[in-house]
This record gives sequence, structure tokens and C-alpha cells, in this order.
Amino acid sequence: MAANLLISGLPAAEQHRLEPLFERVALGDGEDLVRPGQSVDFIWFIEGAVVFTAQPIPNRPHIAAGLAGNEGVAGFELWLGRKVSPLSTVAGIGGDALRMNADDLQRHVLERPSALNKAIGDFVFHFLTMGAQMAVCLATHSPEERLCRWLQMIHLRTPGRERFPISESQIASFLNMEAHTALLAIRVLEQAGLIQFRDRQVEILDEEGLQEGCCDCLTLFQEQMTRLRGPAQA
Repeated sequence: MAANLLISGLPAAEQHRLEPLFERVALGDGEDLVRPGQSVDFIWFIEGAVVFTAQPIPNRPHIAAGLAGNEGVAGFELWLGRKVSPLSTVAGIGGDALRMNADDLQRHVLERPSALNKAIGDFVFHFLTMGAQMAVCLATHSPEERLCRWLQMIHLRTPGRERFPISESQIASFLNMEAHTALLAIRVLEQAGLIQFRDRQVEILDEEGLQEGCCDCLTLFQEQMTRLRGPAQA
């Protein structure tokens, strides 16, 4: 059974019909999936990776717009009927994914009745809602609260892992700050004993403390996640 929740939640017959269209791929840390202004050729159903979507800004760090683990996809632009995106999507934390090419998605999912069509739509709605709430979060919560929330969201999507790769530039994207300023928020969390940041790796030292340090947006995002996964998968 697929580890991606959109796929595993499909009726067995639909999973069987679509199975030949999927290619299992291993995404590397930092691998570009969607590049601004370039053709989107695939949709990726995430299994073990964590992907980050961001809005590029000239001469400044990208502004992070959202993330997804095995509850979602990268390349959802294809579902929206767009083959070129202004956004970037990167596999910040590598792992497995199921990949389907754009033509197969169009012919076998979008142009015929398929439960996967609705499942992707549910995720896209969740993702857009996440982006809107993150805009509010950016204006109302401290960098330290937002960093705790980002790290906790990543941690929840990498069960069993206390250490994961995150660069200073990625953290700057999370916080919408220059890298040297974002480093100050990292040091605050380190001094509180919540994390250790070394060699582009974050290690969670105090999971309970990290969760307590999060802004209340985390609760909203987790409630959305529960609805997305449904009662059987929450």
C-alpha cells in the first residue's frame, strides 16, 4: 500500500487502476521539483519526503508559503490546469515519492471520474488555507514562535527522526528574514535547550518545549491536517 495518504485513501479498485501510472522515485535533500517559469512535467505524491513551496522575490530570500509530507503532493499546479508556476517547490528533506507524468494525470484522473481528483482538490484547498494563515502568522507572531512552529511541523512529518537537514537560507525563507537575522532566532532556541543547529542540520533536543514555544497557528494547521486525513487516517 502506498504511504501517501491521498493514494492509500482511495478505493482498492482505483488504486489498482492507477498503480501502473506511478513511478517510485527517491527525492534528494534540496532537489528542485517545481522551478518558477519552467514547465511542470510531473505531480509527486509524497511518501517519506517533506517538500517546501515558496514565492521567489528578486534579491531576497524566498518567502515560504507551505509544506507537505505524506498528506500531499508537489506539482499540484497541474491539477489547477497550469503547466508553468510562479512558485518553487523543493524537497527540503529527501525521501520516497510516487511520480505521475502530466499526460497520465490529465487522461486518467482529470478527464474521467476518479476519487483521486477530489483527494487532490481537498489537499489544494488545505494548502491554500495554510498559505493564508501563514501570512497572518508572519504579521502577528515573533520569529522564535514561528521558527518553533515550522520545526514542529517538519518534525511531525518525519516521525522517528530527531535530526533533519535545514540550511540557514531555508530558515530565512521560513521567517522572511535575511539569513544573518534568522540566525538570531536559531540561537534563541538553542539557548533555551530546544534544538541544536550544526552543519546545516537541526536536532530536536526538547520536543515538548518546542511545541510549547509554537504560536497557536500550529493548532490550526493540525486541525486542518486531521480533517484532510479523515477519521480513518487521523
